[in-house]
Amino acid sequence: LSRVQLAPLVLAAALVPAQVALCGVRWGRIAAALGSHIPARRAVAEYALSTLLNQVLPGGMAGDAVRVWRRRHHEALGGAVQAALVDRWIGQWVHAVVTLLGVVVVGGMTERSAVAVWLVVLTAVVGLPGAFGSALRRAIRVEGAGMTALSAGLTASFLLGFALCGMALGEAPGLWVLAGVPLVLLAMSVPLSVGGWGLREATAVVVLPRFGWTPEGALALSALYGLTSLVGALPGGLALLEADA
Repeated sequence: LSRVQLAPLVLAAALVPAQVALCGVRWGRIAAALGSHIPARRAVAEYALSTLLNQVLPGGMAGDAVRVWRRRHHEALGGAVQAALVDRWIGQWVHAVVTLLGVVVVGGMTERSAVAVWLVVLTAVVGLPGAFGSALRRAIRVEGAGMTALSAGLTASFLLGFALCGMALGEAPGLWVLAGVPLVLLAMSVPLSVGGWGLREATAVVVLPRFGWTPEGALALSALYGLTSLVGALPGGLALLEADA
């Protein structure tokens, strides 16, 4: 790691607050579509705290739970839970689409099938009966285009973060960013680790050597991404100084 360049890492960490802002806007628009109002500044601040907690607590969803709980004085918990779940769903759906496009180019049949099945499952959720299915369909009807555009921008920013970490290691962006990194990010979303650590590295070491990375380089890349994500999320702790959302 002695050859690591600092400037790209600083830029990668600086992306995180921008990602948080996009997430906060998306969450606020989803909540509005479901009949709740969250001021934009508050939505971003709460999402910043949620992002930090998801980085440091097991499971990767503790921050979401805290974000919902801090809304308890302003709306029924059921509505807050629905908004958070719809927010998670749209992010996962867009990410699955991007990942499928990548594995169609370079992935094996097993990977293509797995991602395709996941995308089908996510899409089928739209037809679920009950309160969540109804809330999801309403959010799509009212804010479908906006949610998708914001999620696409977020996914692009995650890929850019990996590209910057690669540049810090002297590797130029290439097909590995578009076709390999989405699989790594998808592994991170599995709620079985702390901040994606372990799952991200294991997937990177398996996937990225197909694009010319050494296993050691892939491990270093993944670790740098994890570190910049954590550093960039630290300002989210400031939300604890304010009252509940």
